[in-house]
Amino acid sequence: MSSLISVDGNSLGAQSATPAIRAFQIDPSGLGGMTDSVNLFRGDVTVPIELVTVTSRSGLEAGLRLVYNSNVKDAVDLWNLEASTGPLGLGWTLGYEFIALDNRSTGARNNDRYFLVADGGANRLHLVNIVTSTTTPTYWEFEAENYQFWQIRYYPAEEKWEIIKEEGNRYTYGGATTNSANSPVQFNVKWGGPTGNWVGSSIRSTGQVPYAVAWNLAAIATPWSEAVQFVYENDLLTLGTAAGLKYTRSTRLKQIIAPTSRTITLNYAAKAFNNQVREYQIPHLNATSPNLIAHQDRYETQFLASVEVRNADDAPSGAGELIIQYAFEYDVVNMALEHPGNPNFYKRYLRSITPKTDVGLAQPSMEFYYHNDPQTDLNATQYRGALKGLLYPQGGRVDYGYYHLSLAGANRVADIDTRGTPRIWF
Repeated sequence: MSSLISVDGNSLGAQSATPAIRAFQIDPSGLGGMTDSVNLFRGDVTVPIELVTVTSRSGLEAGLRLVYNSNVKDAVDLWNLEASTGPLGLGWTLGYEFIALDNRSTGARNNDRYFLVADGGANRLHLVNIVTSTTTPTYWEFEAENYQFWQIRYYPAEEKWEIIKEEGNRYTYGGATTNSANSPVQFNVKWGGPTGNWVGSSIRSTGQVPYAVAWNLAAIATPWSEAVQFVYENDLLTLGTAAGLKYTRSTRLKQIIAPTSRTITLNYAAKAFNNQVREYQIPHLNATSPNLIAHQDRYETQFLASVEVRNADDAPSGAGELIIQYAFEYDVVNMALEHPGNPNFYKRYLRSITPKTDVGLAQPSMEFYYHNDPQTDLNATQYRGALKGLLYPQGGRVDYGYYHLSLAGANRVADIDTRGTPRIWF
């Protein structure tokens, strides 16, 4: 388990070489796009679900999007120290954009690399200029490696990034806040002051300095300054003694707010962690002093339990009233072929999403089926853990089949005939 930011279990550098997922938009019937749900580049099933969208008065949209990817076979056989599930369970991601730092395990800023993480891909950002002025804050100018006609600026004093895209909308990442538990900035700690270089493990509280490792998307604003805002929930742990600084163990999207319109709130609950099921593992735990933390490990301890859609607090009428809510149901199953019954190999699977009215009346749900039945699927021939089918509220069902395919021309073994007489012997 590393203190560095990763995407889908890959380093930022490795993820930047992977094309971003371009998932289809499910039409109102729920079935029209299923013929396009197989990613032809990766050979995976990719299912996006636009659960709910909020719109500002000027038409600016932001929504809660869930995306499933069937490339889960390796994760099923890895213990949760290396491959624990996210807030939505195995294969599912709750996508939000952020800019991440790859410090390559040093505190020296000249070693840093930056990546814009969105849609399952990581686009590296290259520094091209540093602009200083006596009248405006200093900012750094960047360009994207996969070039976009965007204005990309980083303001170090405010820990804020701003990207202005082609349509004129301004995307803000990070930004200084007084409440670190809800900050859009994720922090780690280094030692040796502002120019210090030690970012490893330590319990010393002297010489600690916080530094940003990720900047979450905080707002999307139109040229007329109307914005949709994003609020986050952070788990913070203190390094060393009580006098030490806190680092960000994990971060989760908590709210999407469209002023005078709607607010989307995400509610989380604790994952199972007991002698029978351990959905996550603490990489470095001092058995005699469990509260004494020296390592800046990143792991998730929560899962998404429900989503609420309400009128905004400043709505013209019905402020704060509940409109609709979504309940998430899960199964927790161990499908590891060589470790049946081991508590460290249990994975969470999203079983259903059920919409409910403002008075709690359940409506038809969307249900998901996986190759996760220990009685029939726990064998080497099955694609264990992958999505087998889904049932839409309208009654339509989609089933998926998985096959082993040997690629032509991919053999890396070649026989070499020896010829001639050797002239040197050892």
